[in-house]
Amino acid sequence: MPSLILRDIPEEVHERLRRRATLHRRSMTKEAIDILERDLLAEEPVRLPPLVGGRSKIPVEEIDRAVDEGHE
Repeated sequence: MPSLILRDIPEEVHERLRRRATLHRRSMTKEAIDILERDLLAEEPVRLPPLVGGRSKIPVEEIDRAVDEGHE
């Protein structure tokens, strides 16, 4: 089974994951997998922009807005 290593997780996200794992009596890894499975395997998949030349077609304005909001 593939593995995934996450770095630079925001402290608040890490703490919420820890608390949620404790609440559900499972490891943080199993809790994260559950969250990912529920979101990524949902009946209504998220519509991603099409790829062109290996890159998504996201308008520059949308990228600039995301950067301005602190998303890098």
